[in-house]
Formats: sequence, C-alpha cells, structure tokens
Amino acid sequence: MTMSTMKPRVTSFAPQFLVGDLERSIAYYQKIGFTFDEPWEGFYAIGVLDGLELHLKEAPKNDADRQHRRNNDHLEAAWLGRPEVQAILPNSLTNQQYVQKLESTAGVILANESTLIANLNNGSQTRAQVLRAVAESNEVTTKFELQNFVTMQYIAHLRREPEDCHGSPEPANCGYIFHYNRFGPPGDTHQIENLITRGFIESPEYRQRFGPN
Repeated sequence: MTMSTMKPRVTSFAPQFLVGDLERSIAYYQKIGFTFDEPWEGFYAIGVLDGLELHLKEAPKNDADRQHRRNNDHLEAAWLGRPEVQAILPNSLTNQQYVQKLESTAGVILANESTLIANLNNGSQTRAQVLRAVAESNEVTTKFELQNFVTMQYIAHLRREPEDCHGSPEPANCGYIFHYNRFGPPGDTHQIENLITRGFIESPEYRQRFGPN
C-alpha cells in the first residue's frame, strides 16, 4: 500500500480510509503505533493510537462482494450500538430526527432526505442501511474528502492528530486550517495534494522523528 492509493472517506465521527489491501494497511499503521482488534467480517478494522480512532475499510473486490456488503448491514448495526454513537444517535429519535441528525452531524443537506425518511417509515430500509447510504452519499464524500486527506498527512507523517484550531488568535495560519485552505483557490487538486505532502515530509517535526541530522 502506498499513501497515494488511499482514498479517504468519512464516518462523520472518525477518519476512515478506503484501502486496497486491509491486511497490508493494518501492518503499515501498526508500525506507526496503532493497535487493532480483529477485523470486522474481514474488510473493516478500527485502529487506536493515543485516543485517536482510525477506520480502515477494504474496497470491494468485485460486484458480487459489493452486493454482499450492501445486503449485510451487521457492521453498521454494530456501530450504531456503540455507546459513543448512541449518545449522538439514540434509539429514541424518530425516523425524521434520525436522518436530520445524520445530516447535522455531517454538516450536509441530503438531496434524498425525504426519501430516506420515507424508507425508514415504510420499513424498506433499516437505520443501519440509511447510515451507510448517508456515509457513502455524494454530499458527504464531497465535503470530507479533502479534509480527510489533510488529516491523513498528520496521522501518517507526524503520528498525531491535527492541531485544535478553536480559539486560535490566527486561525488562517493554524496548521490544519492553513493546509486545508490551500484547496480554496482554483487549481489542480492532485498538484496541491502533492505540495501538501511534500510540506509534511520536509517539516522539522517529521524529520525529527528519525533523529538529529
């Protein structure tokens, strides 16, 4: 696995990355310091480092694998049952409140909001299936892809979470915001990604990981 082959996706609660080979990806992040439990159903794993969760999801190998995952919502159902998720998405929410809470948590407005609510009301979709639909929606992917790219640089190169820029006297120059804002002006996204990656690799903090020069 190389960093360029990782396509970031979002869970809305923790960084999640779509990887080509889950076993090799786990091995890579274990070298960084993450610890992992047994992968869920062979394609999903959660790593932890100093309180930071990293979610790795192996890309479907073929159409049959993709359809099998869509028909099996055990992963999403188990995730919804986690205490920290229940604190945000309790079972007491109505179907409308549930969908709208997913939207507000992700900070998006879904084009198919009314459809998802109706599907929950008529039983054609479960809450776990709606959770997957929202997480994989174009609205969520578009919003978080670049944000997760910047987060990935911190985790992979600096082995830490991004700076907390809340209350920063100069938020535009705060590390995470500064890097993310590089995507603001029109330009080649891939070129900007390469520039950001180079900046992390050439940073004193990264170089100090390998000892004095």
